[in-house]
Amino acid sequence: MLTTSLHRAKLAYTFDWSVFVSHRYGETTDDFLAGLTVGLGTGHLKSGAPCRGERVAKYNRLMDIEVELKATGKLYVYAGNDFRFPNTLSV
Repeated sequence: MLTTSLHRAKLAYTFDWSVFVSHRYGETTDDFLAGLTVGLGTGHLKSGAPCRGERVAKYNRLMDIEVELKATGKLYVYAGNDFRFPNTLSV
């Protein structure tokens, strides 16, 4: 399933489509989707309001990844207002 997701994200980018990583109802506190979001360069994660543990875990991991990237000096960008085309953003 992961390989299929990676291929589909790559295909979507060839059409200049944006890609959303989204968690599902009944999700666990596993924070893998935060890493997938950053790895795919989507610029955003659809996880809902941080009112439940499984959502907070993903947001916490995104903040940890930001700290790790800053510490290594790697450039990164959050899509923000340009969320429609995050893969084309430059840092």
